[in-house]
Amino acid sequence: MKWKENWPYYRKRILLVLNILVIVFGLIGTYEYYRPRIDADWRLVTAMLYGTFKLYFLSPTISVEAPITPLYEIAKWIAPFLTSAMVLTILGNAFHSGRNLFLYRFGDKSILIGDNDDTRIFARNLARERQTRVLLYADTAQDTGRSKSYGEDGVALLTHDWRQPPDRETRAQIRGSRFNTARHIVLLYEEDLDNYAVFMTLIQSLKPQRPIKMRVRCKSQTLRDLMQSMLRQAQADNEALRYLDIRFFDIAEMVAESLLQHEKAPLYAVPLQRLKGHTAKSAQAISTACGTTHVLHFGFNDIAAWLTKKVLSAGTISLDQKVHVTVVDTQAEQKLDAFLAANPEMEEGMHFRAISLDVKSRALRSALRELQKEEVPVTWVCCNFKDVLLNLHALTLAGGDSRTESRAQHKRQGTAPDLSGGLSRGAAVCLWAARFGVIARGGIKRVAGSAGDYAQSNV
Repeated sequence: MKWKENWPYYRKRILLVLNILVIVFGLIGTYEYYRPRIDADWRLVTAMLYGTFKLYFLSPTISVEAPITPLYEIAKWIAPFLTSAMVLTILGNAFHSGRNLFLYRFGDKSILIGDNDDTRIFARNLARERQTRVLLYADTAQDTGRSKSYGEDGVALLTHDWRQPPDRETRAQIRGSRFNTARHIVLLYEEDLDNYAVFMTLIQSLKPQRPIKMRVRCKSQTLRDLMQSMLRQAQADNEALRYLDIRFFDIAEMVAESLLQHEKAPLYAVPLQRLKGHTAKSAQAISTACGTTHVLHFGFNDIAAWLTKKVLSAGTISLDQKVHVTVVDTQAEQKLDAFLAANPEMEEGMHFRAISLDVKSRALRSALRELQKEEVPVTWVCCNFKDVLLNLHALTLAGGDSRTESRAQHKRQGTAPDLSGGLSRGAAVCLWAARFGVIARGGIKRVAGSAGDYAQSNV
């Protein structure tokens, strides 16, 4: 039922309205009672404020025999219910927190460090697997709503800033939370340098008693190499650190791998379609029949960059032709230049084209019509904008008449629009949203969307 789904929204607003009523009715009631009895204005104001404040603590300053207004009587009855609701919420959060911390002591342990939107998705899904107890460390105390959400999901929550150099409190946390016998330690800060700081603190403090899988979120290859080097140095002084299995991950990279490894990977939809009914007698004949891959990116971000890197190997299906990549973005040339400067080897196996136009511009339609005339037709369209509406607009440019199959990571259902009069008839279209979290099963195996539903369509 919709009202159950929207209850948190309604509850906040009901409580706000009731609190306003208590304050307004309480001030009016105390004013009418104290006005004839107090001459000094400043004392009247303080008496009104204090009398209204005391209503919340079940001890009104006006006796029951005193002549009071109906408004004050209403405020006197509502205030205790609001106080009880607040106390019950605090007790509920304390119960969930205590229960989760107690259960954390038993079974395999997974420790997450760094609280953000991706962490919340990861922690919730990991806790639902019920194969491990989950403990999350946040830098600062969580607000009531977030703490309640973690508690109901079965995630134990503690506060400590692991980016600081190790001290007595750090070592006490390691002993108390049993870091040395954990199954997983996952560093999930969004910034690489934050994860690097936590990593350095941990290798100076840990003395593992069993194999531990440590996963560090890090985009920079330079920082990855540096952390590996620092770990080797630390292992020379602390043999126990050889129990650490350190691996690095970038969420954008893992999303790209997830898309390409899907059983119905859109990258191969067109080549397989071309091979239907074809009786090839040699590798060259198969290569000619399949043609080459041509990826069209609407928008170019981290995930698009990783998809391009993966496509160099996964999408090379022609013996004669390079893989083609076309990027449509308002800053397509600058972004491609930066990408190729960091990955110069990509040009040896790929042909790149930049179309520096806004996706809503009229000029783009002409540019896409020219693209249709190329010898290498588009075989895969990726809509990569953070703005989902821009993705949908790009999808209407890219598609033809289709039946759209929607795929959502957390068993959520969605639909993509019917496409009409578009660019790439016969191409595979992949639409995905901007933010991604992590799904874990026995460690980190795959990454998927917090808002990361994507629609896959064979056009």
